[in-house]
Amino acid sequence: MYSISYTTDDPLRLFAINHFIDKSGIPVTINSKEKKLPAVNYGTKEDSEFSVNILSSDLTEDQRGIIQYKGITFPLWQIPEKTENSNNSIIAEYIAGNRKYPCISEADNSIEIGFDLFMETGNILSGSYERPDDISGKINFPVLRSPAVDYYEDLLINCIIKGCRRLSLPFIRKSYWPYGKKFAVCLTHDVDEFKKTYQWITKPLRALKKGDYLSLKNQIASFYNKIQGKEPYWTFDELMKSEEESGVKSSYYFLRENTRGIIFSPKNWHMLGRSHNLNKPYVRQLIKDLSEAGNEIGVHGSTLSYENPDILKSQKDEIEQISGAEIYGIRQHRLNMNIPKTWECQINAGLMYDTSLGYKSDYGNGFRFGTCFPFYPAGKDMDRINILEMPLSLMDISLPPGDRGWEEVIRIISTVEDLNGLLTALWHPPVFNQLEYPFLGEYYKRLVYLCQQKNAWITTGYDIALWWIQRDKSEVSAVMDGEKIIINSSGENEVFIDLIIPGKSITQFREDSAEIIRSDSGSLSINIIKKISDKEIILEIT
Repeated sequence: MYSISYTTDDPLRLFAINHFIDKSGIPVTINSKEKKLPAVNYGTKEDSEFSVNILSSDLTEDQRGIIQYKGITFPLWQIPEKTENSNNSIIAEYIAGNRKYPCISEADNSIEIGFDLFMETGNILSGSYERPDDISGKINFPVLRSPAVDYYEDLLINCIIKGCRRLSLPFIRKSYWPYGKKFAVCLTHDVDEFKKTYQWITKPLRALKKGDYLSLKNQIASFYNKIQGKEPYWTFDELMKSEEESGVKSSYYFLRENTRGIIFSPKNWHMLGRSHNLNKPYVRQLIKDLSEAGNEIGVHGSTLSYENPDILKSQKDEIEQISGAEIYGIRQHRLNMNIPKTWECQINAGLMYDTSLGYKSDYGNGFRFGTCFPFYPAGKDMDRINILEMPLSLMDISLPPGDRGWEEVIRIISTVEDLNGLLTALWHPPVFNQLEYPFLGEYYKRLVYLCQQKNAWITTGYDIALWWIQRDKSEVSAVMDGEKIIINSSGENEVFIDLIIPGKSITQFREDSAEIIRSDSGSLSINIIKKISDKEIILEIT
């Protein structure tokens, strides 16, 4: 158990504190007076044998500089206090222009954080640093590409771990992901269309305008294939075969566009071209085949559904009727969002999770709202909105051409892996046509293979959301008693925990009540079996 002490009643800061507690999965008591617990003091100075003291400040400006921590840099919208003195060691430094000084330092029994970490994470995670037109989703300009919230919170967790080691106490938390997996990957596909329509005009013209004669040649070849009976955008057979061979499942979000465009206005052609009927026999059969293969069927909300709950509900109901199964997940078409109204519309439609929070294709890939983890977003009054957001961080058509595209994929994967986060990847079915989209289909296969090699949990959006919701409801704690650790847990299903025991060696569990599924230098991932998860688990140590 760990203590977090604060006096603030500011909704933004409280949202950030609660987000940290929920996401980190650590057992916390609020404003405890127990001196032997590692304590996080936010704007207070509670007496403790080891404390992490976080400055509380009301000063925010445009981005002032960066934090450098373990070779990583991320932005800071404050000018922090200098924390160095003659008796401490430096954990992180602040850099702005020619200035560089310690902003997080460790002494014998405390760590000083010289900026308002919770105000910073609250502002980023609520979108406060985005311009108003960005928050509406009309531009989605990337204010920051790094998962800054995750870096700040990871930094705080490591400070707590330092305190546990100093006090010779075990550090315990709920695992981010089950089965000892290092990070999670959610594979998704937006099914915008089944046939190539307006693109027969727009793509050749675009190639001509750019002087890209290879693309123009490929467009002509694609048209020839169409005449021969091969639909260029129907790639589902290849996609399903590839995923079956890799042993993965994914989520397919189906678009039912009901917005009528003007035929003489090219900017509206995308709506006209995608006004298809999902009740056609070949579409119904596709949905049936995907579902029977273990994939998730979701809704891809139409162009204007992001702020119209009636349209959204009718589209969800239609896809449920066609699929014969309940629909849990959504991604809004073109990533259109009116925050927080879109989330409220999705809740009214009966959806469990959304995965629309990302940057539109013109602005590349990155981590909007500064996180690569699922989270419950904030409403206008900073109250928690009860729909799980699973941010989109990687999209096929946002990748740069050639080898730089694969380098970008590797960068995103490595960032998420380092943080033990969630990589939500979007690959549209048409890009598996190698003639029109060289490299992109191959990048998807390489992405899946690389993540499998890195011990990622690769699954559907529904599985990710269900796990995160069940994780949120479970509880864990650990107490060291001589040569044993007593672990308590509760939850509806199996409970997975991470445990760090400073300076100790693990021997065994006294009962077959749990199993160690990963071990690394005193850091364990443990699976507590469901049927006895409400009982004490005894772990013997030496």
